[in-house]
Amino acid sequence: MDTLYEPLIETAPMARELSRRHCLHGTDGVDPCDWYHGVWQYLRLFSMVASPDRHAEFFHRTLTAAVTENPKLRLMISGTADYAMLAHVVRAANSIVGEPEITVLDRCQTPLSLCSWYAERVGIDIETVARDILSYRSMKKFGVICTHSFLPQFPPDTRKKILARWSDLLVPGGQLITNVSIRQVSTKEPVGIANADTDRFCELIRQAAIYMPSVTADIDDLMAQARAYCTNRTSYSFQSEDEVVTLFEDSGYSIVELSSVEIGGAQDISGPGISRSSRYLELVATYNND
Repeated sequence: MDTLYEPLIETAPMARELSRRHCLHGTDGVDPCDWYHGVWQYLRLFSMVASPDRHAEFFHRTLTAAVTENPKLRLMISGTADYAMLAHVVRAANSIVGEPEITVLDRCQTPLSLCSWYAERVGIDIETVARDILSYRSMKKFGVICTHSFLPQFPPDTRKKILARWSDLLVPGGQLITNVSIRQVSTKEPVGIANADTDRFCELIRQAAIYMPSVTADIDDLMAQARAYCTNRTSYSFQSEDEVVTLFEDSGYSIVELSSVEIGGAQDISGPGISRSSRYLELVATYNND
């Protein structure tokens, strides 16, 4: 199976139900995630948000090379909104009949349950761990850690801590495979989605749901979820390539591949996570264990 298998029309309703049961709802001082995981697969289905498929060639090439070098390597997916990143790992492994030992780490059980469902569907075994990356400890060391647009979700000081945790989890010579968005903004404060763009976003959701007969979800509920997504969605943009390189090098990493790519988008709405035309850095780095 060299194609990317993502049955969103089947699993979007499942993700919504799982989010009601498993997502964090902002109690006990923990940031909520129900606004995110409950609607994310519908937003992907409607081509409203940016997901790993926009970087399919990069992830396929780099992951396939890693699995080719070691078909049974230990690989960790660090943070995931659903099974999207896992689908790219499976595609790479299947292209060379590799059998990597896969761990999926996320603080919420909702995307982990989706990954477990996906793994069973495609016939592989995975380990899922419900833990924040900063509190995760393991005797395992990984040959590859991969993640999609993870670092821009955190402020600069937290990014350094995440890179330190990843370095502790990599074997000598292990690889970090990831991407980050570059957005020239005048502030280092978190950037959200403006009210006008939120209205446009929700209207596009309504139109997509109406004209896609296979979607059976209640339209009013979908629009309410979409509005909650826009209200809560923020990111801390990297402002330049130099900022990214400096962060990694100051954290002890060597960048072995770095590409700046302009990716077109389906939407003309501005804001984090939206499927719009954006500049990204795709990178592979190793940690200087010495």
